[in-house]
Amino acid sequence: MLWLYFGILKEILGDLFLANQFISKGADGKLRINTLGLETILGTWTTKYVAENDNANVQDDLFKMYNLLLEHRDICMQLHLDDIDLGSPLLMLSFAVISERLAAALVDMYAHFKLEKPVNPRWRLQSLQKEGFVDVDQPIIDLMQARGWCPYDLRRVWVQTHEVSLLYYYSSLDPPRSSKNHSACSDKRCLAMTTYHSTYKLSHHIEGCSCPLLYADQEAMAEILRRGSVPVIAIVLDPGSNIPKITVQDITRAQGFVAISHVWAEGAGNVRDNALQSCLLTNISELVKMLP
Repeated sequence: MLWLYFGILKEILGDLFLANQFISKGADGKLRINTLGLETILGTWTTKYVAENDNANVQDDLFKMYNLLLEHRDICMQLHLDDIDLGSPLLMLSFAVISERLAAALVDMYAHFKLEKPVNPRWRLQSLQKEGFVDVDQPIIDLMQARGWCPYDLRRVWVQTHEVSLLYYYSSLDPPRSSKNHSACSDKRCLAMTTYHSTYKLSHHIEGCSCPLLYADQEAMAEILRRGSVPVIAIVLDPGSNIPKITVQDITRAQGFVAISHVWAEGAGNVRDNALQSCLLTNISELVKMLP
């Protein structure tokens, strides 16, 4: 079945394709497909294609290559839907990833020649999800589950991501909030990050810290809101005591601002007062100052 991999590379890259460029020997002596040099080859292909073609004849040529990618996808999908044993589900995954990369290169060519971009061929069959069905991206899902992804986060990423390649990229990232215990979570809800007023605890930036709460002037904020404007806060150090304090400003007088959301699950909310620990606010302020 490797002709489905090397064949589509040959059809798109033409004379620039050499099979041995995509094969390497591992430490165990086994031969493996290796795409480390693909980006360099695609760069050469792009430069060569632009130099040798003009708008007069390029549209039909690009359309022909795009149709080849569609036919390649259709053949692979039919094999997958017919449950043909390829020896490893990673093979079908590799067909999808290489096809998506070639499609992205073609889309770049459409953009260069100012032609209407085609819709990228879809490899993930999300609309066919039913019990017992295994999609092309299943090896990636298995990897993300093994790495400790919360089922809720994994479901959200899976639904919102249409490209196999992008999903594979996500799988290389550290799972969000991996320090939490997600064993009781489901794809409907993340219990590890759910907050309960009765047991909610404020966090300090430094473990064991006993710094006081810093309060924002609620009357000052209310007055700004009554004027139809938006209040923003600043964390400043008192020049005499070097203790941080909160000042409230009208957004029209602020020298820029940063909005921060989704803080409750990290212990940076307060169910009782409009206040946070001074060490936490100071840390947040320092992080904001580091932004470009």
